[in-house]
Amino acid sequence: MNDTIKIYKVTCTQSELISVIGTWFSLKKWSEDNDYYKGHDDGGCDYILPRGFSAGVNEENAPSIYHCSDPYTPCQIGLRTGKTGDEIPVLIMKRQVGFGFLFVEDLRSIP
Repeated sequence: MNDTIKIYKVTCTQSELISVIGTWFSLKKWSEDNDYYKGHDDGGCDYILPRGFSAGVNEENAPSIYHCSDPYTPCQIGLRTGKTGDEIPVLIMKRQVGFGFLFVEDLRSIP
């Protein structure tokens, strides 16, 4: 049986750093607003990890996702636009592919 994991769609609506404002997927929900950041999350959705991926924690004890080919480097969670225009999370693994380091795997939500 594949692992399941909760992923949050997080939106930062206000920040002194313009590069932080936007939407992304995260394994951690939005922390409380403060003087520097304001935002929210969608409450999270459970996803099935593809074969070869597993849930764990990194060196800072934060939730992470790993692939069996590299159990020491956590995957990043990105987003892409699906066929219907909705944003879906994808796992991004650093792996040599041509001139770049990218391997992307879509996540499937649990209905």
